[in-house]
Amino acid sequence: MIALSHYAEPAYATGLLDGGSAGRGYLLEEHIAHVDQLLSAVHVVAGGGSVLDPVIVETLLSRRREDELVGRLTARERQVLAEIAGGGSNRVVAQRLSLSQRAVEKHINSIFAKFGLTSDPTLDQRVTAVLLYLAAHSG
Repeated sequence: MIALSHYAEPAYATGLLDGGSAGRGYLLEEHIAHVDQLLSAVHVVAGGGSVLDPVIVETLLSRRREDELVGRLTARERQVLAEIAGGGSNRVVAQRLSLSQRAVEKHINSIFAKFGLTSDPTLDQRVTAVLLYLAAHSG
């Protein structure tokens, strides 16, 4: 089975590959420039192989990296980050989690350090941390 899609959607790819990768393919229509490419993929899949568009592979690997980053956080750090992702200021997060604002700041600094966000002044650390969290929890 080969899925041709307009979307590099990790949920579609993992759904297709849940039963294994043998005899399966996931290709993006935009990357099929010639019929020969599609025929080649059909032959590989028909022979029991698998064919995945490189963009799909990159998307899946990126998702795994995001999951691993969030997995490094303590339960409390994940709670703090979830509250921030919901739009909470440090004061609001502190109130919701029954913490001091200073404790929230310490958790946030720890999150930034675990995500490797401390050395790049061109990034908004808070926004980047939230985006990583949301990417790991989407789909």
